[in-house]
Parts: sequence; structure tokens; C-alpha cells
Amino acid sequence: MISNNLHQEWEVLYNTFKGPSWPDCPNEEDFHLLPEWVQKELILDFGYNPPTDNVKKFICNGPDPITVFYTLDTDGGGSSFGQDYIPTIKKKYLNKKFSKAFEWCGGPGFIGYSLLSHKLCNSLCLNDIYDPAIELANYTKMWADNNCTNRVSTYLLKDLELLPKHEMFDLVVSNPPHFKQKVSRLTNTNRICCDINWKSHKNFFSNIKSHLLPDGIILLQENYQGSNPDDFKDFIETAGLQITDCFDSIDTFYFLEIKSK
Repeated sequence: MISNNLHQEWEVLYNTFKGPSWPDCPNEEDFHLLPEWVQKELILDFGYNPPTDNVKKFICNGPDPITVFYTLDTDGGGSSFGQDYIPTIKKKYLNKKFSKAFEWCGGPGFIGYSLLSHKLCNSLCLNDIYDPAIELANYTKMWADNNCTNRVSTYLLKDLELLPKHEMFDLVVSNPPHFKQKVSRLTNTNRICCDINWKSHKNFFSNIKSHLLPDGIILLQENYQGSNPDDFKDFIETAGLQITDCFDSIDTFYFLEIKSK
């Protein structure tokens, strides 16, 4: 088993190498004993496949607490910078409670379930293209203590044109892939981080307006390191939408507010 000394050795190696010189991955029985930041580095930067039963819990600490089940390979930042949605929505849309929220590229649903937990929406719809993430979102949905089974719908879809027509939203949120090309150092995270030539963004903007209620708001969390609002402007306007606000989030992220014209 991994000793405290080995934990310290991993930290030294992490700070020294952080790249191709990273040592061999641990045995599966030792993986869960590593610090979580080391586990994330192994999964996201070096393509390590963790044990399939390595399910973790994220607690949404709103008035109605919800436990979100996830694995490290399904967390693209929704449990960290994605949580900036909660104070942002509370401040920007003061005392507003949305009817139904949609989390595009939702993974296991960190942002969407947090909205439910904080009573910022009555019901929720989640979409992702990664089957394990939707399985976890469904597990969270069906978890009895969460008391949200009848308020959540989930879809495994790559093309939003296939989203059922009855699904209508007054709030759309997302922490989508932030880069239009593959990031050279990352391996497993290419699935999470990269939207080649903005293909998924184009599909999203082409289809989301038909699911947007008249007073609906789209609020996307993007990354300045991968884009700026002008990168999406043509897609947005072609779809009959318009950018109504852009403002900073935490770290290098920004929020893009979009509404119907």
C-alpha cells in the first residue's frame, strides 16, 4: 500500500516533472489512496484509466442538499470553477427562480444539480455525449435522498437536433469544451476540453433557440485561454440569437449571456 513517504515523493515528482517524465501509474488497488489532485493529473494529463468503481460524491450545499455522484474522468471543472454559476445567477438575476434549466455538456450534472439544490430552478434537463457521465447523472437523479427523480430529465445526445421538442427552457447553462483544437499536452481531457473547429458549439447554437422560452436566457461559461466572444458571434447571430452581456468569471473564465433577438 502507498505510504505517507510515497505521497510526498509523488508531490515532489509532480512539481518537478508535470510532463512526459511522469513515472509509471500506480496499481489500481493503490490509486484511491493517492491525493485527489494526483489522481486528476494521472487521468486528465496522462490517460490513466481509474478503477471503474472509484465513484465519488460532490455535495451541493443549497437549501435542498443534493449528492452528485461522479468519477474523476467525468469532472471537467463543474465541481470547481463551474460552481461560480451559483453566486453569479443569484446576483445577476436577483430573486429569479427559473422554471426549467438545461445543462448542455453537463457531464454528471454538477452545475444543474447545484441550481436545483439552491432553488434557482424548479426542474432540470441534462445532456452529454459521454455515456458514463449520463449514467452517473441518472444515478444522482434516482438517489432517494436527493428527492429529485421527478424533476430531472437526462439525454445522451451528440446532436441537439434530437432533443425532444417538448423540452423547453428559460435558463441554459454549460461549462462546454473550451478549445477549438487539441491541446498538445492533454490526452484523456481532449474529450472534455476540445471542441474541434467549434463543431459542438455550432450544433448547439443551431438548435437551442427552438427550445428556448420567450424570456429564456443562455449563460455559457467559456475560457479566455481558448476563445473570446467574437469567436461565437457569427454562430449566435445566424441562429437568431444575440449576445446581451459578457463578464468575467473566476480565474481565466468568462460568462457569455445570450438571448433571442
